[in-house]
Amino acid sequence: MSTQNARAITERDATVKLAVAVQLAGEAERTQSEALEFAHEFDTFIDQAHSSNLAVYMDVVAYLNRLDALSRTFEHKLNSVHTLARRLEIDHHIYEARDYIRILIDKINCERPLDRPRYLITTGHEVGVELSHTLRVMAWILYELSRTAWAMSEASRAALDSIHSSDVANRPGDVSRPAAGLLKVAIQIVPSANRERYREELLADLHDIASGKAPRLAQVRYSINQVLRAFPLRLSLRRPTYYARDIAFRLTYWLLSSDVRTWGFLGPLLAWGIVNIHLQQGWGSALFTLPGLVAFYAGIEWLRKRWRVK
Repeated sequence: MSTQNARAITERDATVKLAVAVQLAGEAERTQSEALEFAHEFDTFIDQAHSSNLAVYMDVVAYLNRLDALSRTFEHKLNSVHTLARRLEIDHHIYEARDYIRILIDKINCERPLDRPRYLITTGHEVGVELSHTLRVMAWILYELSRTAWAMSEASRAALDSIHSSDVANRPGDVSRPAAGLLKVAIQIVPSANRERYREELLADLHDIASGKAPRLAQVRYSINQVLRAFPLRLSLRRPTYYARDIAFRLTYWLLSSDVRTWGFLGPLLAWGIVNIHLQQGWGSALFTLPGLVAFYAGIEWLRKRWRVK
């Protein structure tokens, strides 16, 4: 086998390994988040099983009836993670934790639907605690798996960089080292899922500029422009609208989860609004803001109930 063929095979293997590792890392992180949400939701409903309110109790019954279907959906995603991990020959304990979760859920399903909430807060209390704990153990396993996958992706990327660097040394044209270094910075700014595509395009453009006998300053200027363009490109590739909405939701949930935070933030704003109305129109008009304040308070409580903020 020629040296060129061997290098081509090495590059192809590194590229495939990089793609699978990045996919595994992303899948493991998403599944880890779902495991934590699963555990949190389960804990929330079990806490509500203590309620004497019949409607709340029936909500818990309905949730426990869906528990088996929810776990099946979760297991399907675990299978996807397992398949990717096997391609990279990474050892893990996902299936052991998955089987134990299945055993615990089967124990809950052995009870009659209407008796399941009472079972989990009485004789089956340890089953509920163990299920919640195992879901969090699963989340930790997925976290470790994602870290391993990211490390493998970085190793594959380093191997590809080494191959590309040798290509750079053999290509015609005097490429400026500062320009090449800045271009690497621009490539690192781009999200990892899109990095290889832009790496090839930007390096090819830089070599074309160098082959045209462009001065080193022009090459550096080109690389600086690519670094500046990499930031908006990263935002566009990562769908900033989705992330902004997610951050806004988490921030609002965090504020609503505590009366101190909620009214510590909103109280001064409401007080300033009342004082402003008084200064402009007098206290008579300020009194008319009371119904609005009551409605605002009711809206806050409605939102807490709808989002199940505790």
